[in-house]
Amino acid sequence: MPILPARLHHLTWACSVGASLQACLLTCLTACLLTACDGSGQSSATAGTDIPGSTRQLEASVGDVTVYITAIQTSSIPAQVAREHGIVQRDDLVMLRVSPRRQGSNREIVSAPVEVQATATTLGAAPQNLPLKQMATNGLVDYVGTVEVQLPQTVSFDVSVATPSGARETLSVTGDFSTRL
Repeated sequence: MPILPARLHHLTWACSVGASLQACLLTCLTACLLTACDGSGQSSATAGTDIPGSTRQLEASVGDVTVYITAIQTSSIPAQVAREHGIVQRDDLVMLRVSPRRQGSNREIVSAPVEVQATATTLGAAPQNLPLKQMATNGLVDYVGTVEVQLPQTVSFDVSVATPSGARETLSVTGDFSTRL
């Protein structure tokens, strides 16, 4: 997988249509349980696995933390996941999920304490702050926010992540969203 420049990571994807919800959930959960680090202590990013409903996930190292960022139309999310996060399922509502992970003392994957801020920008508009809520599921903490879009719409997300050790990065993800069939 390619390593992108350390100071700004950018990944663009187009949302796919007609994917199995079980496949989406399984792929998302699998990706969130994996961690990657280039071992140099520097930040790095790699294009993640194709995820049905959003097709890509950004994976980046910020210090000793691996951050997974996914933007997905809420209509693509399994109903149980939407209920757990208190999110309405609609084509014109996009969920941004930031999942910071690190290896625990017993080599298990655990949530990493970080500060996270995000903005969402649609074509031709000024960036708007995207409030993120901490959501704990199965012992892991994610930061989740939603933004309404007018379909078809391109949305760019800038996510600032800071670790307690002082590592800080701004990660960028852009997605093209359209009405699902």
